[in-house]
Amino acid sequence: LEFRRVLFRSEVGPNDRVIDLGSGDGRMVIAAAKRGARAHGVEFNPQMVELSKKNAAAAGVAERATFQQGDLFAANLSGVTVVMLYLLPEMNLRLRPKFLDLPPGTRIVAHAFGMADWRPDESEMVEAERVFFWRVPAKVAGNWVITQPGRTLDVTLTQDFQKLGGTLNADAGSVDLLEPKLSGNAISFVIEDAGVKWRYSGQVSGKTIAGTASANHRSPVRWRARPTQ
Repeated sequence: LEFRRVLFRSEVGPNDRVIDLGSGDGRMVIAAAKRGARAHGVEFNPQMVELSKKNAAAAGVAERATFQQGDLFAANLSGVTVVMLYLLPEMNLRLRPKFLDLPPGTRIVAHAFGMADWRPDESEMVEAERVFFWRVPAKVAGNWVITQPGRTLDVTLTQDFQKLGGTLNADAGSVDLLEPKLSGNAISFVIEDAGVKWRYSGQVSGKTIAGTASANHRSPVRWRARPTQ
């Protein structure tokens, strides 16, 4: 498998902390370390762990590529920005709830097998194998109040993993949001109100969403949203 292509595709770089769950002989961890990342492998087989350490030393990246023998389901994912997997589907599904609780924007890369109804953001054939890419989506489902200069709007957001939907709620009835999109903590949608299309884009940060909105040729304005409850 062309690991350099996978790492490039998942944007691994010097600012990343990578973990490979089921790291085998360590080749993915070592490849990530060569790109400047701090990378760690968790592997159940102690012989493979020792082989990985030797391979990392031979590649000159032992300081950035570390390995441990252990249970991948008990691995500490705190501070990790990229998770690599080459596991069977049932193992991916067992880990999925843990992944969905990671900070929005954390990248997940799985080789060969996906995660059932959590569809990947993208997938690609690398040599003869399918590789799946996700960014952990922010949790935005619920009712929000948007405030911007001269306007206050009541919006309901729905989500199915990273698939976003929603409505603008008004006295005259509900209107669907147009072009909704959620990628990590980046969110965007269009609200058509009184014949004017407002394009909203912003970032989710905990219980707040903030960004800019523009309509037609008007200058962009700042907007902020908070949950109603």
